[in-house]
Amino acid sequence: MPSIQALHDYLTFDYIPGNQTAFDGIYEVPPAHWMSIDIHGNIELQRYWDLSFETDKSIDEEIATRQAFDLMDRAVSRRLIADVPIGVLLSGGMDSSVVVALMNHHVTEPIHTYSVGFRESSFNELPYAKIVAETFRTRHREVVVTPRMVRDLLPKYLTYIDEPYADGSAIPTYFVCQLAKDEVVVVLSGEGGDEAFVGYETYSAFMVSQKFKQIPRWIRENLIAQIVNRLPVSDKKLSLEFKMKRFLGGQDLSPPQAHLWWRIVLTDFQKRNLYSQQTLEQLPLVNSERHFTDVFESLNGVDDLSKLLYLDSNIFLPDDLMIKNDRMSMAHSLEARVPLTDPDLTEFMSRVPLNVKFPRLRKKHIMRRSMEGILPNEILNKKKIGLEIPYSKWFKNEFKDLLLNYLDPKRVSETGLFRPESINMLMEDHFAGRVDNGRALWGILNYMMWLELYIP
Repeated sequence: MPSIQALHDYLTFDYIPGNQTAFDGIYEVPPAHWMSIDIHGNIELQRYWDLSFETDKSIDEEIATRQAFDLMDRAVSRRLIADVPIGVLLSGGMDSSVVVALMNHHVTEPIHTYSVGFRESSFNELPYAKIVAETFRTRHREVVVTPRMVRDLLPKYLTYIDEPYADGSAIPTYFVCQLAKDEVVVVLSGEGGDEAFVGYETYSAFMVSQKFKQIPRWIRENLIAQIVNRLPVSDKKLSLEFKMKRFLGGQDLSPPQAHLWWRIVLTDFQKRNLYSQQTLEQLPLVNSERHFTDVFESLNGVDDLSKLLYLDSNIFLPDDLMIKNDRMSMAHSLEARVPLTDPDLTEFMSRVPLNVKFPRLRKKHIMRRSMEGILPNEILNKKKIGLEIPYSKWFKNEFKDLLLNYLDPKRVSETGLFRPESINMLMEDHFAGRVDNGRALWGILNYMMWLELYIP
Protein backbone atom coordinates (compact mmCIF):
# COMPACT_ATOMS: atom_id res chain seq x y z
CA MET A 1 0.00 0.00 0.00
CA PRO A 2 1.21 3.57 -0.66
CA SER A 3 2.15 5.56 2.43
CA ILE A 4 -0.18 8.53 2.84
CA GLN A 5 2.38 10.30 5.03
CA ALA A 6 5.01 9.85 2.32
CA LEU A 7 2.54 11.20 -0.25
CA HIS A 8 1.85 14.18 2.03
CA ASP A 9 5.58 14.96 2.24
CA TYR A 10 6.19 14.25 -1.45
CA LEU A 11 3.61 16.85 -2.46
CA THR A 12 5.56 19.38 -0.38
CA PHE A 13 9.00 18.65 -1.86
CA ASP A 14 8.51 16.72 -5.15
CA TYR A 15 10.65 13.99 -3.54
CA ILE A 16 10.28 11.80 -0.45
CA PRO A 17 12.43 13.10 2.43
CA GLY A 18 13.88 11.28 5.41
CA ASN A 19 13.96 7.54 6.02
CA GLN A 20 10.42 6.85 4.81
CA THR A 21 9.59 5.29 1.43
CA ALA A 22 6.55 5.51 -0.79
CA PHE A 23 5.33 2.21 0.67
CA ASP A 24 3.58 1.98 4.01
CA GLY A 25 5.71 0.26 6.66
CA ILE A 26 8.96 0.22 4.66
CA TYR A 27 11.86 2.51 5.66
CA GLU A 28 15.39 3.30 4.49
CA VAL A 29 18.63 3.37 6.43
CA PRO A 30 19.58 7.09 6.45
CA PRO A 31 22.87 8.27 4.92
CA ALA A 32 25.95 8.07 7.19
CA HIS A 33 24.22 5.51 9.46
CA TRP A 34 24.67 1.84 10.10
CA MET A 35 22.01 -0.57 11.30
CA SER A 36 22.37 -3.87 13.12
CA ILE A 37 19.72 -6.49 13.91
CA ASP A 38 20.40 -9.13 16.56
CA ILE A 39 18.99 -12.65 16.68
CA HIS A 40 16.06 -11.40 18.76
CA GLY A 41 15.04 -8.87 16.13
CA ASN A 42 16.23 -5.84 18.09
CA ILE A 43 17.29 -3.03 15.77
CA GLU A 44 20.07 -0.54 16.48
CA LEU A 45 20.57 2.50 14.23
CA GLN A 46 23.60 4.71 14.75
CA ARG A 47 25.24 7.59 12.91
CA TYR A 48 28.90 7.08 12.03
CA TRP A 49 29.75 10.47 10.44
CA ASP A 50 28.44 14.02 10.57
CA LEU A 51 29.44 17.61 9.83
CA SER A 52 30.28 19.63 12.93
CA PHE A 53 30.11 23.29 11.80
CA GLU A 54 32.39 24.14 14.71
CA THR A 55 33.90 27.40 13.44
CA ASP A 56 37.68 27.66 13.44
CA LYS A 57 38.38 31.41 13.77
CA SER A 58 42.04 30.89 12.83
CA ILE A 59 40.99 30.20 9.22
CA ASP A 60 41.25 33.44 7.25
CA GLU A 61 40.49 33.95 3.56
CA GLU A 62 43.95 33.05 2.33
CA ILE A 63 44.09 29.85 4.38
CA ALA A 64 40.56 28.91 3.31
CA THR A 65 41.31 29.54 -0.36
CA ARG A 66 44.55 27.56 -0.36
CA GLN A 67 43.19 24.67 1.71
CA ALA A 68 39.93 24.44 -0.24
CA PHE A 69 41.87 24.19 -3.50
CA ASP A 70 44.12 21.45 -2.12
CA LEU A 71 41.16 19.49 -0.73
CA MET A 72 39.12 19.80 -3.94
CA ASP A 73 42.14 18.74 -5.97
CA ARG A 74 42.73 15.76 -3.69
CA ALA A 75 39.03 14.84 -3.80
CA VAL A 76 39.06 14.75 -7.62
CA SER A 77 42.33 12.82 -7.68
CA ARG A 78 40.93 10.15 -5.35
CA ARG A 79 37.99 9.60 -7.67
CA LEU A 80 40.18 9.05 -10.71
CA ILE A 81 41.37 5.70 -9.41
CA ALA A 82 39.90 3.23 -11.89
CA ASP A 83 40.86 0.77 -14.59
CA VAL A 84 38.03 1.97 -16.85
CA PRO A 85 37.47 5.23 -18.81
CA ILE A 86 36.26 8.24 -16.77
CA GLY A 87 34.33 11.26 -18.01
CA VAL A 88 32.65 14.34 -16.51
CA LEU A 89 29.02 15.47 -16.59
CA LEU A 90 29.66 19.11 -17.43
CA SER A 91 26.60 21.27 -16.76
CA GLY A 92 28.27 24.58 -17.51
CA GLY A 93 27.89 25.63 -13.89
CA MET A 94 30.66 26.37 -11.44
CA ASP A 95 30.85 23.01 -9.67
CA SER A 96 31.22 20.69 -12.65
CA SER A 97 33.58 23.20 -14.29
CA VAL A 98 35.81 22.98 -11.21
CA VAL A 99 35.82 19.19 -11.52
CA VAL A 100 36.93 19.40 -15.17
CA ALA A 101 39.65 21.95 -14.39
CA LEU A 102 41.08 19.91 -11.52
CA MET A 103 40.84 16.61 -13.39
CA ASN A 104 42.85 18.25 -16.16
CA HIS A 105 45.80 18.45 -13.73
CA HIS A 106 45.86 14.69 -13.24
CA VAL A 107 45.37 13.17 -16.70
CA THR A 108 47.39 13.10 -19.87
CA GLU A 109 44.64 12.18 -22.33
CA PRO A 110 41.81 14.58 -23.27
CA ILE A 111 38.90 14.48 -20.85
CA HIS A 112 35.54 13.25 -22.10
CA THR A 113 32.84 15.77 -21.16
CA TYR A 114 29.07 15.50 -21.63
CA SER A 115 26.48 18.26 -21.44
CA VAL A 116 22.72 18.62 -21.72
CA GLY A 117 20.63 21.62 -22.67
CA PHE A 118 17.34 22.94 -24.02
CA ARG A 119 16.10 25.21 -26.77
CA GLU A 120 14.58 27.46 -24.08
CA SER A 121 17.36 29.96 -23.33
CA SER A 122 16.64 30.53 -19.62
CA PHE A 123 17.08 26.76 -19.03
CA ASN A 124 20.11 26.29 -21.28
CA GLU A 125 23.73 26.32 -20.06
CA LEU A 126 25.30 24.68 -23.11
CA PRO A 127 27.16 27.85 -24.18
CA TYR A 128 28.94 27.91 -20.79
CA ALA A 129 29.74 24.20 -20.97
CA LYS A 130 31.28 24.80 -24.39
CA ILE A 131 33.52 27.55 -22.96
CA VAL A 132 34.88 25.12 -20.37
CA ALA A 133 35.27 22.33 -22.91
CA GLU A 134 37.23 24.59 -25.26
CA THR A 135 39.38 25.97 -22.43
CA PHE A 136 40.52 22.50 -21.37
CA ARG A 137 40.34 20.96 -24.87
CA THR A 138 38.04 18.16 -23.85
CA ARG A 139 36.36 15.66 -26.13
CA HIS A 140 32.96 17.23 -25.76
CA ARG A 141 29.51 15.97 -26.68
CA GLU A 142 26.11 17.56 -26.13
CA VAL A 143 22.47 16.56 -26.20
CA VAL A 144 19.52 18.95 -26.52
CA VAL A 145 16.42 17.59 -24.77
CA THR A 146 13.13 18.10 -26.60
CA PRO A 147 9.54 17.59 -25.45
CA ARG A 148 9.27 14.52 -27.68
CA MET A 149 12.29 12.89 -26.00
CA VAL A 150 10.77 13.45 -22.57
CA ARG A 151 7.36 12.13 -23.63
CA ASP A 152 8.95 8.97 -24.99
CA LEU A 153 10.67 8.39 -21.62
CA LEU A 154 7.48 8.71 -19.56
CA PRO A 155 6.69 6.80 -17.41
CA LYS A 156 9.64 4.43 -17.99
CA TYR A 157 12.22 6.57 -16.20
CA LEU A 158 10.39 6.11 -12.89
CA THR A 159 11.18 2.39 -13.01
CA TYR A 160 14.84 3.35 -12.53
CA ILE A 161 14.02 5.50 -9.51
CA ASP A 162 11.49 3.10 -7.93
CA GLU A 163 9.69 5.86 -6.03
CA PRO A 164 7.67 9.00 -6.78
CA TYR A 165 10.14 11.66 -7.81
CA ALA A 166 9.65 14.95 -9.63
CA ASP A 167 12.94 16.82 -9.64
CA GLY A 168 13.06 18.36 -13.09
CA SER A 169 16.76 17.55 -13.47
CA ALA A 170 16.29 13.76 -13.47
CA ILE A 171 15.26 13.32 -17.10
CA PRO A 172 18.00 15.58 -18.55
CA THR A 173 20.48 13.68 -16.38
CA TYR A 174 19.16 10.43 -17.87
CA PHE A 175 19.86 11.69 -21.39
CA VAL A 176 23.33 13.04 -20.68
CA CYS A 177 24.24 9.71 -19.02
CA GLN A 178 22.90 7.92 -22.08
CA LEU A 179 25.29 10.03 -24.14
CA ALA A 180 28.24 9.17 -21.87
CA LYS A 181 27.69 5.41 -21.68
CA ASP A 182 29.05 4.82 -25.19
CA GLU A 183 32.52 6.05 -24.20
CA VAL A 184 33.06 5.83 -20.42
CA VAL A 185 32.12 3.64 -17.46
CA VAL A 186 32.60 6.21 -14.65
CA VAL A 187 31.46 9.84 -14.59
CA LEU A 188 32.31 12.63 -12.17
CA SER A 189 29.68 15.25 -11.36
CA GLY A 190 29.43 18.45 -9.34
CA GLU A 191 26.74 17.81 -6.74
CA GLY A 192 27.56 19.02 -3.25
CA GLY A 193 29.31 22.27 -4.14
CA ASP A 194 26.36 24.49 -3.26
CA GLU A 195 25.99 22.99 0.21
CA ALA A 196 29.70 23.14 1.02
CA PHE A 197 30.52 26.54 -0.47
CA VAL A 198 27.26 28.50 0.17
CA GLY A 199 25.92 28.45 -3.38
CA TYR A 200 22.14 28.67 -3.27
CA GLU A 201 20.09 31.85 -3.70
CA THR A 202 18.20 30.88 -0.56
CA TYR A 203 21.25 31.67 1.57
CA SER A 204 21.45 35.20 0.20
CA ALA A 205 17.71 35.55 0.64
CA PHE A 206 17.98 34.56 4.29
CA MET A 207 20.65 37.18 4.99
CA VAL A 208 18.79 39.91 3.09
CA SER A 209 15.55 39.04 4.90
CA GLN A 210 17.16 39.88 8.24
CA LYS A 211 17.56 43.48 7.02
CA PHE A 212 14.25 43.55 5.15
CA LYS A 213 12.35 42.73 8.33
CA GLN A 214 13.44 46.10 9.72
CA ILE A 215 11.10 47.80 7.22
CA PRO A 216 7.75 48.53 8.93
CA ARG A 217 5.30 45.72 8.36
CA TRP A 218 2.57 47.97 6.96
CA ILE A 219 4.96 49.15 4.21
CA ARG A 220 5.92 45.56 3.39
CA GLU A 221 2.32 44.36 3.23
CA ASN A 222 0.49 47.37 1.81
CA LEU A 223 3.03 48.73 -0.61
CA ILE A 224 5.82 46.30 -1.53
CA ALA A 225 3.64 43.16 -1.53
CA GLN A 226 0.99 44.88 -3.65
CA ILE A 227 3.57 45.74 -6.30
CA VAL A 228 5.14 42.27 -6.30
CA ASN A 229 1.77 40.51 -6.53
CA ARG A 230 1.05 42.44 -9.73
CA LEU A 231 4.08 41.00 -11.49
CA PRO A 232 2.97 38.81 -14.43
CA VAL A 233 3.34 35.04 -14.05
CA SER A 234 6.47 33.79 -15.85
CA ASP A 235 7.46 30.36 -17.18
CA LYS A 236 11.16 31.28 -17.16
CA LYS A 237 13.68 29.57 -14.90
CA LEU A 238 14.06 31.43 -11.56
CA SER A 239 12.13 34.43 -12.86
CA LEU A 240 12.01 37.73 -10.96
CA GLU A 241 8.32 37.11 -10.27
CA PHE A 242 9.07 33.73 -8.68
CA LYS A 243 11.94 35.01 -6.55
CA MET A 244 10.16 38.13 -5.32
CA LYS A 245 6.97 36.31 -4.36
CA ARG A 246 8.88 33.57 -2.56
CA PHE A 247 11.04 36.14 -0.77
CA LEU A 248 8.05 38.10 0.52
CA GLY A 249 6.10 34.98 1.44
CA GLY A 250 8.79 33.85 3.88
CA GLN A 251 9.32 37.13 5.73
CA ASP A 252 7.39 36.35 8.90
CA LEU A 253 8.47 32.71 9.20
CA SER A 254 11.23 31.13 11.29
CA PRO A 255 14.54 30.42 9.45
CA PRO A 256 13.76 26.74 8.69
CA GLN A 257 10.17 27.58 7.72
CA ALA A 258 11.33 30.40 5.43
CA HIS A 259 13.93 28.07 3.91
CA LEU A 260 11.18 25.55 3.22
CA TRP A 261 9.04 28.30 1.70
CA TRP A 262 11.65 28.78 -1.03
CA ARG A 263 11.48 25.09 -1.91
CA ILE A 264 7.84 24.28 -1.16
CA VAL A 265 5.67 22.90 -3.95
CA LEU A 266 2.27 22.73 -2.21
CA THR A 267 1.36 24.08 1.23
CA ASP A 268 -0.54 22.02 3.80
CA PHE A 269 -3.69 24.00 3.00
CA GLN A 270 -3.29 23.34 -0.73
CA LYS A 271 -2.66 19.64 -0.15
CA ARG A 272 -5.72 19.21 2.03
CA ASN A 273 -7.77 20.85 -0.69
CA LEU A 274 -6.47 18.21 -3.14
CA TYR A 275 -7.18 15.19 -0.95
CA SER A 276 -10.29 13.04 -1.29
CA GLN A 277 -12.54 12.47 1.71
CA GLN A 278 -11.03 9.00 2.02
CA THR A 279 -7.53 10.49 2.33
CA LEU A 280 -8.66 13.21 4.72
CA GLU A 281 -10.10 10.56 7.04
CA GLN A 282 -6.55 9.23 7.51
CA LEU A 283 -5.45 12.57 8.90
CA PRO A 284 -3.98 14.07 11.00
CA LEU A 285 -0.75 13.65 9.12
CA VAL A 286 2.48 15.07 10.49
CA ASN A 287 3.35 18.48 9.03
CA SER A 288 6.06 18.24 6.35
CA GLU A 289 8.03 21.15 7.77
CA ARG A 290 9.21 18.80 10.55
CA HIS A 291 11.96 17.55 8.23
CA PHE A 292 13.49 21.02 8.10
CA THR A 293 12.80 22.16 11.67
CA ASP A 294 14.05 18.92 13.27
CA VAL A 295 17.40 19.00 11.45
CA PHE A 296 17.76 22.77 11.93
CA GLU A 297 17.18 22.50 15.68
CA SER A 298 19.45 19.47 16.09
CA LEU A 299 22.58 21.56 15.46
CA ASN A 300 23.36 23.60 18.56
CA GLY A 301 25.74 26.46 19.21
CA VAL A 302 26.08 27.74 15.62
CA ASP A 303 24.59 30.60 13.61
CA ASP A 304 21.32 30.19 11.72
CA LEU A 305 22.87 30.23 8.23
CA SER A 306 25.21 27.38 9.17
CA LYS A 307 22.15 25.48 10.34
CA LEU A 308 20.58 26.00 6.90
CA LEU A 309 23.74 24.67 5.23
CA TYR A 310 23.60 21.66 7.55
CA LEU A 311 19.91 21.21 6.74
CA ASP A 312 20.51 21.13 2.98
CA SER A 313 23.45 18.74 3.43
CA ASN A 314 21.18 16.35 5.35
CA ILE A 315 17.96 16.60 3.33
CA PHE A 316 18.10 18.24 -0.09
CA LEU A 317 21.47 16.78 -1.10
CA PRO A 318 20.93 13.10 -0.15
CA ASP A 319 17.14 12.83 -0.58
CA ASP A 320 16.85 14.72 -3.86
CA LEU A 321 20.10 15.45 -5.71
CA MET A 322 21.91 12.20 -4.97
CA ILE A 323 18.82 10.13 -5.83
CA LYS A 324 18.75 11.72 -9.27
CA ASN A 325 22.50 11.37 -9.74
CA ASP A 326 22.69 7.73 -8.65
CA ARG A 327 19.54 6.35 -10.29
CA MET A 328 19.87 8.10 -13.65
CA SER A 329 23.53 7.10 -14.02
CA MET A 330 22.89 3.49 -12.97
CA ALA A 331 20.06 3.32 -15.51
CA HIS A 332 22.92 3.21 -18.03
CA SER A 333 25.31 1.12 -15.89
CA LEU A 334 27.46 4.17 -15.20
CA GLU A 335 29.14 4.72 -11.86
CA ALA A 336 28.75 8.34 -10.75
CA ARG A 337 31.36 9.77 -8.38
CA VAL A 338 30.86 13.09 -6.59
CA PRO A 339 34.15 14.75 -5.53
CA LEU A 340 32.61 17.83 -3.88
CA THR A 341 30.92 15.65 -1.25
CA ASP A 342 34.34 14.43 -0.06
CA PRO A 343 34.27 14.19 3.77
CA ASP A 344 37.62 15.97 4.26
CA LEU A 345 36.53 18.83 2.00
CA THR A 346 33.04 19.27 3.44
CA GLU A 347 34.23 19.02 7.04
CA PHE A 348 36.86 21.72 6.42
CA MET A 349 34.38 24.04 4.72
CA SER A 350 31.91 23.59 7.57
CA ARG A 351 34.56 25.02 9.94
CA VAL A 352 35.40 28.08 7.79
CA PRO A 353 33.96 31.22 9.44
CA LEU A 354 30.84 32.54 7.75
CA ASN A 355 32.32 36.00 7.10
CA VAL A 356 35.16 34.28 5.22
CA LYS A 357 33.14 31.93 3.01
CA PHE A 358 30.17 34.26 2.44
CA PRO A 359 31.50 37.87 2.46
CA ARG A 360 29.12 40.53 1.17
CA LEU A 361 26.70 37.74 0.21
CA ARG A 362 29.09 36.51 -2.50
CA LYS A 363 28.07 32.92 -3.09
CA LYS A 364 30.88 30.34 -3.49
CA HIS A 365 33.42 33.02 -2.69
CA ILE A 366 36.15 30.60 -1.58
CA MET A 367 35.61 28.31 -4.57
CA ARG A 368 35.78 31.28 -6.94
CA ARG A 369 38.94 32.62 -5.29
CA SER A 370 40.62 29.22 -5.42
CA MET A 371 39.93 28.86 -9.15
CA GLU A 372 41.01 32.35 -10.23
CA GLY A 373 43.38 32.10 -13.17
CA ILE A 374 42.28 28.53 -13.84
CA LEU A 375 38.62 28.83 -14.86
CA PRO A 376 37.52 31.39 -17.47
CA ASN A 377 36.00 34.60 -16.07
CA GLU A 378 32.71 33.82 -17.80
CA ILE A 379 32.38 30.81 -15.49
CA LEU A 380 33.78 32.46 -12.36
CA ASN A 381 31.30 35.34 -12.64
CA LYS A 382 28.17 33.61 -13.97
CA LYS A 383 24.96 33.32 -12.00
CA LYS A 384 23.64 29.94 -10.95
CA ILE A 385 20.95 28.50 -13.22
CA GLY A 386 20.60 24.84 -12.30
CA LEU A 387 19.31 21.93 -14.34
CA GLU A 388 15.57 21.52 -14.88
CA ILE A 389 13.14 20.87 -17.70
CA PRO A 390 10.76 23.71 -18.73
CA TYR A 391 7.63 21.80 -17.77
CA SER A 392 5.64 24.95 -16.92
CA LYS A 393 5.87 26.08 -20.54
CA TRP A 394 5.45 22.60 -22.03
CA PHE A 395 2.28 21.90 -20.01
CA LYS A 396 0.56 24.67 -21.94
CA ASN A 397 1.48 23.18 -25.30
CA GLU A 398 3.52 20.02 -25.93
CA PHE A 399 2.51 18.22 -22.70
CA LYS A 400 -1.07 19.45 -22.37
CA ASP A 401 -2.69 16.30 -23.74
CA LEU A 402 -0.37 14.10 -21.64
CA LEU A 403 -1.38 15.98 -18.50
CA LEU A 404 -5.08 15.85 -19.32
CA ASN A 405 -4.80 12.12 -19.96
CA TYR A 406 -3.06 11.14 -16.70
CA LEU A 407 -5.04 13.64 -14.61
CA ASP A 408 -8.37 12.78 -16.22
CA PRO A 409 -11.12 13.01 -13.55
CA LYS A 410 -12.03 9.32 -13.86
CA ARG A 411 -8.40 8.25 -13.61
CA VAL A 412 -7.82 10.50 -10.60
CA SER A 413 -10.99 9.39 -8.88
CA GLU A 414 -10.04 5.71 -9.20
CA THR A 415 -6.96 6.26 -7.03
CA GLY A 416 -9.15 7.26 -4.11
CA LEU A 417 -6.48 9.78 -3.10
CA PHE A 418 -7.42 13.08 -4.72
CA ARG A 419 -10.43 15.25 -5.56
CA PRO A 420 -10.57 15.47 -9.37
CA GLU A 421 -12.16 18.93 -9.30
CA SER A 422 -9.25 20.36 -7.27
CA ILE A 423 -6.67 18.97 -9.68
CA ASN A 424 -8.71 20.33 -12.58
CA MET A 425 -8.57 23.76 -10.97
CA LEU A 426 -4.76 23.54 -10.75
CA MET A 427 -4.61 22.75 -14.46
CA GLU A 428 -7.07 25.46 -15.47
CA ASP A 429 -5.22 28.15 -13.50
CA HIS A 430 -1.95 27.06 -15.08
CA PHE A 431 -3.27 26.91 -18.65
CA ALA A 432 -4.81 30.38 -18.24
CA GLY A 433 -1.55 31.83 -16.93
CA ARG A 434 -3.10 32.92 -13.64
CA VAL A 435 -0.67 30.86 -11.54
CA ASP A 436 2.47 28.91 -12.40
CA ASN A 437 1.44 25.47 -11.10
CA GLY A 438 4.13 23.71 -13.14
CA ARG A 439 6.01 22.15 -10.21
CA ALA A 440 2.82 20.98 -8.52
CA LEU A 441 1.43 19.47 -11.73
CA TRP A 442 4.75 17.80 -12.57
CA GLY A 443 4.76 16.28 -9.09
CA ILE A 444 1.18 15.02 -9.29
CA LEU A 445 1.74 13.69 -12.81
CA ASN A 446 4.79 11.73 -11.69
CA TYR A 447 2.97 10.37 -8.65
CA MET A 448 0.08 9.18 -10.85
CA MET A 449 2.51 7.47 -13.22
CA TRP A 450 4.37 5.83 -10.33
CA LEU A 451 1.08 4.70 -8.77
CA GLU A 452 0.00 2.94 -11.95
CA LEU A 453 3.40 1.25 -12.28
CA TYR A 454 3.78 0.07 -8.69
CA ILE A 455 0.27 -0.12 -7.17
CA PRO A 456 -1.77 -1.89 -9.89
